[in-house]
Amino acid sequence: MEQSTRREIKNLPEVTGGNWEKFKKALKNCYPKSTSSARGSRIKLERIVEKHRLVPYGSTEKILAYNRVFRLEAEKLMQPPVLLLNLEAVELYVQGLEDKLADKAYRNVQRDPTDSTERRLEDPFTLKE
Repeated sequence: MEQSTRREIKNLPEVTGGNWEKFKKALKNCYPKSTSSARGSRIKLERIVEKHRLVPYGSTEKILAYNRVFRLEAEKLMQPPVLLLNLEAVELYVQGLEDKLADKAYRNVQRDPTDSTERRLEDPFTLKE
């Protein structure tokens, strides 16, 4: 680590005392951006949609890449404390797709036949589906 970082960390009261959990918490407070990436960020998710905006129909590699990065970030935001509802995630995901691809995705969504969960009309399927 750089000398300035070493001095900063060395001055934390949690460095001494031997309590690893308190030390980790103090480090996380020093670097909130790195902590937020583990929890997810709505802004980052919206940037993912914008970057992959209008993924073209038939571009399998681009679709798979978009799907992977979107779901990774969205799933973080859907964990407690929930910052993103399933309905919002599905709507945001579709915004990144070309209309033809979005229509095909909606037509091809298949629910797990063992899923007996009653769904609201406005939220008929999960992001995973």
